[in-house]
Amino acid sequence: MSTDHLRTQMKIIQGSFSSRDRRSVTNAIADMGQDFLASGGPKVIAGFFPIGDQITPLLLMQALFHRQIPLALPKLDDQSKLRFYSWWPGAKMHTPKGAIPEPLECEEEVAPDYLLVPMLGFDQMGNRLGFGSDFYSQAIRTVRSRNETIVVGIGFAEQELGIILDDQAESRLDWIITQNGLRGMTQ
Repeated sequence: MSTDHLRTQMKIIQGSFSSRDRRSVTNAIADMGQDFLASGGPKVIAGFFPIGDQITPLLLMQALFHRQIPLALPKLDDQSKLRFYSWWPGAKMHTPKGAIPEPLECEEEVAPDYLLVPMLGFDQMGNRLGFGSDFYSQAIRTVRSRNETIVVGIGFAEQELGIILDDQAESRLDWIITQNGLRGMTQ
């Protein structure tokens, strides 16, 4: 199956959940993820602003904020690469025309210790099927080249695929958080 066809199928699955189911999954991810991500003391956790039918990590990030964990959100730079800037719930945001809200220029750029990422699919080996823009695949490679960043996929359990072929995998995940729990990936 082609990567485009697989993405189309996974977008249909992702879009099939009701608002009630989305709230339930979002609450479960926040409940399960906050203890894991807050353990071991302060570290920078970078999330994402959801678009379309993506599961939102914002409730999880709000819980981490209340535990005094430093947070960040991405911003596209002039070379269309994601960079991460300090963020907190209620912070003023900038929304470029037709784009995703992002931290203001005046916020501090940070290197995340944990990177929460959206995805269309994943497999038991931690392979990630992204949305095709390559923004997060590049970001994962960049942050991992700078430090020991742990990459955590956020999504529905129903997004698990049998096996994502190497040419379809866009980056490896260390952990997955779904409504079914937190899972370390076999690498």
